[in-house]
Amino acid sequence: MARGTSIIDRPRFIARHEDTAPEGAVSWCVWGARNKPPTAHDQKSKIKNQKSRPAFTLAESMIAVVILALSVTAIASVLSASRQYGAVTDDVVTSQELARQLMEEITAKPFADPDGRSSLGPEAGETTRLLFDNVDDYNGYADTQLRDSGRKKFDRNVTVEYRATRNGAAAATGDFVVVNVTVKGPDGRQVVLSQLLTCSGTRRS
Repeated sequence: MARGTSIIDRPRFIARHEDTAPEGAVSWCVWGARNKPPTAHDQKSKIKNQKSRPAFTLAESMIAVVILALSVTAIASVLSASRQYGAVTDDVVTSQELARQLMEEITAKPFADPDGRSSLGPEAGETTRLLFDNVDDYNGYADTQLRDSGRKKFDRNVTVEYRATRNGAAAATGDFVVVNVTVKGPDGRQVVLSQLLTCSGTRRS
């Protein structure tokens, strides 16, 4: 073995001369060199490395909180807008249905009054809608329909106009009549359904 060479400090050198060492000596020395107990310096280095690991600062944490809050607010706004849009759409559909129902009731009535009278509005004795006997009796009619357990109110109004010609101006009497049914929803939006009626039939306009 070369002078000044330690078995523990130079395990590779010993490994190359394993055939000249006593049985078991080289393997013991190599194991001891590779598995020696940690020194105080090693422990201090380990602690220092652990302390030097990067961590979140207070500023970074605050920025993360702000970003999270903005994200939650944006999502909540989108969901709220979606619900509001859905509610408005439902109200419009309800207004359309209420207008259609009343229009179908009106167009089912005779064009001319069975009594031979053609004045707009209900005649004497026709105090309720059930007593209306022709189309022009509905002129000026109004009612209120409640939906959603009474929380939503829909106002309906009807106007009827006689016309001498299809595209003519309003007249006292005529062979044509224009019926307008207007429904105002809870938010003030209005749905208007119009129909042109004639003595011989009906035509949507």
